[in-house]
Amino acid sequence: MLYTIGHSSHSPERFLQLLRTHGVEVLADVRSSPFSRHFPHFNAPELRALLKGAGILYVPMGQELGGRPQSPDLYDAEGHADYAKMSKTEAFRRGLGRLRQGMERYRVALMCSEENPSECHRRLLVVRVLCDEDPGLCAQVLHIRGNGELQSEQELRQEEALEQPLFGEVRPWRSPKSIRLASPTRPPSSSSSF
Repeated sequence: MLYTIGHSSHSPERFLQLLRTHGVEVLADVRSSPFSRHFPHFNAPELRALLKGAGILYVPMGQELGGRPQSPDLYDAEGHADYAKMSKTEAFRRGLGRLRQGMERYRVALMCSEENPSECHRRLLVVRVLCDEDPGLCAQVLHIRGNGELQSEQELRQEEALEQPLFGEVRPWRSPKSIRLASPTRPPSSSSSF
């Protein structure tokens, strides 16, 4: 079982309620830069303390599974993160391995900032690769939505199949929006691990 969640603009209390409702034991933070200017309770140090108080382990994984890679080689000419290239990097492969190990022992939720998983790399990149490599896992991926409801990965894939472009046009596998290169930041301590 794997959950995903976007912190969005939730209050600390609401965010914890969403995690507790679904029995999340480990929050894997896949933000490249684990800070929020508008919602400081989602900055890594504050979030770690909040989760610790609730008995939930915080694991920073943005260096491995983040959606804004440091290398300019991992962006296309229009500034979109190139998911195909990212999925082949050593760091990404290492991160997936850590995530799989964690999923064997804990109830894990991947967290980024976007509420809608269809607009976030946690699903468009990380979950896609997991499902491509282990199709049986797709039935076990559930997205915790802001209203508290669960949306299955299978349901999202069925919806997207209906929205495919006509005439065989292939959409590039990249970030939905053009993004700037991540500014160099000090990586968070990775002392927490699965």
